[in-house]
Amino acid sequence: MFSRMLLVFIAFSMSAVCSSTLGPSPDNSLERLYLVNVDPALYHYDCKKYEQLLGKLLHERSPKDALIYCYNQVVSGFAAVLTEEEAEKLKGEKGIFRVTKDVKYTFDVAPYDYESNNN
Repeated sequence: MFSRMLLVFIAFSMSAVCSSTLGPSPDNSLERLYLVNVDPALYHYDCKKYEQLLGKLLHERSPKDALIYCYNQVVSGFAAVLTEEEAEKLKGEKGIFRVTKDVKYTFDVAPYDYESNNN
């Protein structure tokens, strides 16, 4: 059970890595990274099916360019760069469990002064 929880944590931590390497698109600053959880019985962890799904929604971009990562170990789904409108349309598609905007978390920690705390 612990190892499965760890794998889920790692899978969603990958989204933080993706979001840190992605900046706003120069031609559309409204595009953001979204995490999409899908029904594995319908999509069978198949990245090609995710591309086909995105192909129905995206009109001016390639689904391959929008698709960032396919999750296929613990969770079924993908990470994609979408506009808010595209994400809303995706929520209405068959077999889509959840579409969430990726959130980047940072830690704000003051440096530890070992000498002053040990006198």
